[in-house]
Amino acid sequence: MRLWFTMCLRLGKQLVEKTDRVSTDRLDNMLSEMKQKCKVPGADKNDETAQAYDVQKGNLVLEALALEIQSYSKRKLTKKMRAVYSLSMSFTAVIEDPRVIGVIKESGGRMYMAEKNWDKALKDFYDAFLSLVECGAGNANHMLKYTVFSAMLANSEIDHLGTLEAKVYAHDPMIIAMSDLKKAAAANDIKELGRVMNDQTVNLLGDPIFAQY
Repeated sequence: MRLWFTMCLRLGKQLVEKTDRVSTDRLDNMLSEMKQKCKVPGADKNDETAQAYDVQKGNLVLEALALEIQSYSKRKLTKKMRAVYSLSMSFTAVIEDPRVIGVIKESGGRMYMAEKNWDKALKDFYDAFLSLVECGAGNANHMLKYTVFSAMLANSEIDHLGTLEAKVYAHDPMIIAMSDLKKAAAANDIKELGRVMNDQTVNLLGDPIFAQY
């Protein structure tokens, strides 16, 4: 089952980047089958409660849910994404794979940003950052970027860039830009804010999250 599941995940990661109806229908059907194989014997196909799933297969469940969350996020199906995200939270306490947790927490952060719930977005982005640092993922710096940005929106007084995990990225151009952005906002320096946001070398405005807020 693990080999079949891995093959489905690889295919799913390709399909999630496509928006045509054939690809999305194929992905939805595949995810439905993946989740069904993780349920306890006799569980109804439409039962999406945590009790319907086999806890012993919790890691597989989370991997399927992480892919489903990405799919709904890509298609901007916020209501469905929230339902799957809530279900995933039932399994995170017993799962130790930081890569999977990172994907789910990033999606949660994006979801809360769309709802303008800055505090919860901050928490999820920071959790995602720590998870990705733990597994050595190359996009951890992006989660740190989102952490700093959501912290600014939440008016958080915590210096996330001062943590040991963040200091590893102190010389990353993207993180330097975020540090400058944070300082400019604190000083109400409109000119500096404009300079940082329009700096094409880091292209913050090229990120949909920054462009939107």
